[in-house]
Amino acid sequence: MKQEGPKQRTEGQRSVATTPATARAAQPKAAAGAGHRYAGAAAARSPTPGAAATGAPVAAHSELSAQAQALQAAMGAQLSAGAAVAGVPQEGLAAILLAERQYLPRPGPAGADALPIRFEPYVFFQQTGRWLAATHRDQGAEQRVFDQACALDPAAAHASLRMGLAQISGAESAGAGFASAEEMRQNFQGDPVAQVAALVHLAGQEGPLQQALATSNWSQVALLRAGPGYGALGYDQALYAAAEAYRRVVKPGGGDDGDEPKKRKRS
Repeated sequence: MKQEGPKQRTEGQRSVATTPATARAAQPKAAAGAGHRYAGAAAARSPTPGAAATGAPVAAHSELSAQAQALQAAMGAQLSAGAAVAGVPQEGLAAILLAERQYLPRPGPAGADALPIRFEPYVFFQQTGRWLAATHRDQGAEQRVFDQACALDPAAAHASLRMGLAQISGAESAGAGFASAEEMRQNFQGDPVAQVAALVHLAGQEGPLQQALATSNWSQVALLRAGPGYGALGYDQALYAAAEAYRRVVKPGGGDDGDEPKKRKRS
């Protein structure tokens, strides 16, 4: 069964800004370089080295397809079991992991194996009235601005942090099964299994997110995960492309065996 592609809705364009912080959130800048824009569609078309020699369709050898294969090999069993517990398709969980990977700032001096983080300055501004510039250049830059925020207000700093493979925000820590954002960060350190388990818990506990994933409503997933500016980020497109790439890995034939969620109705 083919899933419906994402609809581009007006949420991505309308302005909801009431403060400098929310203005930045609603109208993100498409800055050059990694870590500023999701690239799901491009990754889905970008062939990996040597792909042309096989004669197979480019999509089967795309960068995103390779990432999906690597994710399935490393965490396929956990995603499959977690999806059954959360009541969502495993490609929905995988889509979040793959899409967030595209948006993460590059590894910095801390190394690729350190806990991936992203500091959201507008969230910190909303809580404290203090604006801290975040370049999102690499993980070293993210850690530096997070340290600055911690020196001002540790609780607000943690609430403003997205962390782990699924980039769960500190504000979502309770839904992910933790007593605080600080506890979540400590549990995530060096433990990708715990990071994925938190995503499973979040998907199972948060009704709107569970429903959106269960019906492959990528626009709604994007809105819940990235806010009204998801359209400018291309997040819904990245989620759709990632889900399709992972589904092809799990079910290479692309057939419907009856266990996939029904395609949502067009509004």
